[in-house]
Formats: sequence, C-alpha cells, structure tokens
Amino acid sequence: MPLRVIDGSYGEGGGQILRYAALYALVTGDETHILRIRANRPNPGLRPQHYTLLKIMLDMFGGRAEGLSIGSTQIRLMFRGVKAVHGTYNIGTAGSISLIIQALAPALALADSTSDLVLIGGTDVRWSPPIDYMRYAYTSLLRLAGVEARIEVLRRGFYPKGGGKVRIVVEPGEYRRINRPRRDELRRVLISSVVCRLPRHVLERQSRAAMNLLRGRLGDVELEVLDQMCGDSLDPGTSIVVLGDDGILMNGGDSLGERGKPAERVGEEAANQFLGWWTSGASMDRHLGDMAIPLAVLAGSGEFSLEDFTRHMESALYVSKTFFEGLEYELVRLGRAYLLRMSR
Repeated sequence: MPLRVIDGSYGEGGGQILRYAALYALVTGDETHILRIRANRPNPGLRPQHYTLLKIMLDMFGGRAEGLSIGSTQIRLMFRGVKAVHGTYNIGTAGSISLIIQALAPALALADSTSDLVLIGGTDVRWSPPIDYMRYAYTSLLRLAGVEARIEVLRRGFYPKGGGKVRIVVEPGEYRRINRPRRDELRRVLISSVVCRLPRHVLERQSRAAMNLLRGRLGDVELEVLDQMCGDSLDPGTSIVVLGDDGILMNGGDSLGERGKPAERVGEEAANQFLGWWTSGASMDRHLGDMAIPLAVLAGSGEFSLEDFTRHMESALYVSKTFFEGLEYELVRLGRAYLLRMSR
C-alpha cells in the first residue's frame, strides 16, 4: 500500500490541505504522512478544529493516527474505510460545521447506504462559508457531480460558544464528470439573511442593503429574500448569503456580522462578492470552484470556469496530484475568468 507524503506548508499552507488529505486518505485507504502542518502560520501545527476533525473522522470510520495532538506539526493517518455514518458528533464550541462537511460529504457518497448525522458546532463563523452557502450552493455542486445531499439547520451557532446543530443526509451515488465551462442565464437571486438574538431592524437593514446594491444591476432577474430571525442560538450573530441560481448551480457571496460592524456593511459585502462572481462570467465563484476540485478528481474528470484561481485551489490540486499520480490539469485564461480542465 503506498505512503502518501504531503507538505502541509504548500501553497496557502492552511487547514484546507489537511482536510483534503484526510478526505483522500479515507477514500483511497492509503497511509498518509502530513509534514510541516501550517508551518508558516503564526501558530503552526494542528489547531483545535483540525484535531477535532481528525478525531471525528477516526470515530466515524476507524483507523489510526500517530502524532494526533494540538500543536503537532506532523501526523500519520490511515483510515479503515468508507461506510455510512449515523449519530451526533460534537465539534466543540464554534468549530466550523461547513468545513467538516467539505471533508465528509464527498466520502459519504461512496458508502453503500444513506448517511444521516448531526454535527454540533459553529454554523456561521469566520474563515468558512456560512451554513446557508453549504445548504444551497454546495448541495447544488454535489448534485451536479451525481451526489444527492440535504443540509438542515436545526439551530444556529455563532462565535464563541457555537452550539449550532446541523443535520446532514448524504445518499450513496456514483460520481459523474463535472462539465460546466460556462453558466446559463440567471433565473433568480436568493438573499438568505439571518439575525439571531438581535433586534429585527438589524435583519431589515442587512437585507435591504444587499437588495439596494443589486437592484438596477440584474435586469429582470427575480430577487427572492428569505429573512430569518432566531432566538435559540447561544450567542447573538448575523449572516447573509447572496446566491445566483441558473437552474444548475448556485453561486455568489456571503458575509458575517461582527460587533461594531454596521448591518448595511454586512449586506453590501455579500452583494459585492456576488457581483464580483456574476460579472466575471464564470460558472463557479472562488469558494465553489475550490470545493469542486476533489469532486472532479473523484469523478475522474471535470471542466469548469472559475471566478479566480486562488492559492486554496493551487493547494487542492497539489494534494490531489499527490494521491492520484495520473491526474493532469490545465488552466486557461478566459476573459476575466479561468477555465480549469482536469482528468486522470
């Protein structure tokens, strides 16, 4: 059985390398040695959220890990194999549920029966997509790749306490080629705006700011607003996603509220991110394009256009080529966007 050696400091050198390496280690069964984990970061090594991800994956799938401790700069991993997962798993405090879904969902699709699980942690936290982005955009990407999944938000979780609850259902499926070199015309734009344990005017201002920025730029495209107030989160917080739907994929932008950050700015940030993707002409925004790479690898091929080519994507391709040595890819400039072709 081959040993895969990953340089955890490659490219952007963050937790994404660890997540994708763990995903590929699980689906291939290869022993994996990850070195120099986050070596160039101010606090190198495994952080609590990375440690928890690996502990949860070992709990779910079985296997062994050497060097699994917070602060460790190298680890050896071997998983027993993919299987359907059920039960409840606590990430702890406000660890990102969205990032764990990225590492789990592509593997769960390869199980022989349906997975139905609940994750407890942060639903709308910094440095990761809000859960509504995953709920709408990521599940549309999985569907394009041949995988049916459903994400249900049971309770919101913000920093610092977290405590959010999300149910994830992933059906077994067979991956198919991602073929999306260009997008279709937008059918609608969804604004999903959430405010928890704060006055309603915060929600209204946040949504209105996004709508005002989009009006006049989208022509006859339908604008659908989903405003959500909640009072059961452990901490107050806000989030918003602005997603364009062309009937196949949903893409766009997002933003989180913070103490001292006006609600108008939260809404405008998400709308501006959406407009950045929309005006690029690409079929995928920078976040969805990153998440599409392992799905295309598991399918065996893919061709899709990207709003931007980021260091996250560069890192994802590096990890992919380490596990799948026959993987080839080509990146072509396409006006303001990029076209990525992959095959193995």
